[in-house]
Amino acid sequence: MDIVYKISGTFRFMCLDDAGSHYEPYGEFKINVGHKDTHTVWKEDGSTEVKNGEEYILNYSFTSKQDSEFERIGELVFIGKVKEDDTFSGDDLIGNYNGYVVPASDIAGYIKTYEFSGEDGNWVKIDIRLDKA
Repeated sequence: MDIVYKISGTFRFMCLDDAGSHYEPYGEFKINVGHKDTHTVWKEDGSTEVKNGEEYILNYSFTSKQDSEFERIGELVFIGKVKEDDTFSGDDLIGNYNGYVVPASDIAGYIKTYEFSGEDGNWVKIDIRLDKA
């Protein structure tokens, strides 16, 4: 029997020091649920500017239909990374979470934070929770 689950949380990142007063993040954050379906949470091409040292915050929520054992033995997989666009020098890594596996049992009914460090103190934090919808 299939059960509908709600996956929710917050996707956050920060670049501490870019050459100008703002940084231009790009990349994507997707979550694959149970090796069945993939949900795009965030995707950016570098055209948005964020003030240096300012945290980018995005709340997300979606549902996914999984089998009844998912909460006990299922997995969620983070896909993507965030980089910062530099015109004249190499792009900076803010955080790489590609391929990170989260056991569904670790977040069932609880919010958990995963942190991924980039270059020069930059970081990505992903808060995630799994509930029956």
